Amino acid sequence: MSRAVPAFTDGMNRLNKLGVDQGIRRSSLELKHKDLFYHMAENAPPGMSGLDTIIPNVILAIVAGSDTSTSVLTNAVQLLLSHAEAYQRLQREIDEAFNENGIPDIDVDGELNRFSDTLSGLKCLNGVINEALRLFPAVPTGLQRAPAKNSGGRILKGDRNMDIYLAEGNAITVSPYSVHRDEKNFSPRPNNFIPERWFSSDSSYKTSRDAFIPFSYGPQNCVGRPLALMELRYTLATMFRNFNLEFDYSKYSREKWSEELVDRYTLSNGKLHVKATLRTREMRGLESTPSISGPNADLTQSQ
Repeated sequence: MSRAVPAFTDGMNRLNKLGVDQGIRRSSLELKHKDLFYHMAENAPPGMSGLDTIIPNVILAIVAGSDTSTSVLTNAVQLLLSHAEAYQRLQREIDEAFNENGIPDIDVDGELNRFSDTLSGLKCLNGVINEALRLFPAVPTGLQRAPAKNSGGRILKGDRNMDIYLAEGNAITVSPYSVHRDEKNFSPRPNNFIPERWFSSDSSYKTSRDAFIPFSYGPQNCVGRPLALMELRYTLATMFRNFNLEFDYSKYSREKWSEELVDRYTLSNGKLHVKATLRTREMRGLESTPSISGPNADLTQSQ
């Protein structure tokens, strides 16, 4: 197949090669850093080497750790640029948090652990992330679940006190996309982007956290949830702290954006065309720009 229609498989072949190369590279290193592959290698089944355990899981880790976060992040930016009030509220909250806690503006990599607790406590930021995950979950159709082999099936609790028997060999799935947009779980306006539904004391908002399942639910839920949330907080906070963003209307249209949203197991986005302008120190609520020189001098100037 790959030789007959190479154009359809070149991308997958490159991904496979990347996965194999990275797996070999990681397995050749001392397993001191307790990352995902450390635990895989340490718990390899009898008779399997660390490499044999790592290689099959590398591509899964690459896709699960990048495609999903990228999709949610892109949708969050699109939603914010479409809702000026939410955008401004978020940027004010981020500015206040950065200024009060002395968080670096551009180079925050070395400070990530120090400020993760601060970012996780920002109500607007987490409301925006939750609302993006609610409206556009990274896996919109959800995962299948089935009774274990030789279990005799399962009894599922149904509505109106009617139980449902699920026999072995059958699977069910609960679609996060549908559950998240059901007004029985989220109201009012379940199809609208309303970040404050997650933190407002207004009793008119119905927000069922039990029905919020972007990372699935139960013991088989997404193991990467804490990492994904940290990535989303870190990226959005750094982005909106340092830049003013707007749609590039010479290339962007809402109709085209909506048409290019495709469920390919993970939610696939089209290109989001935006213009970014570096914010001045005054915009970020800091004192006037000092006179500086050197390779980073332009980072404090609006561009």
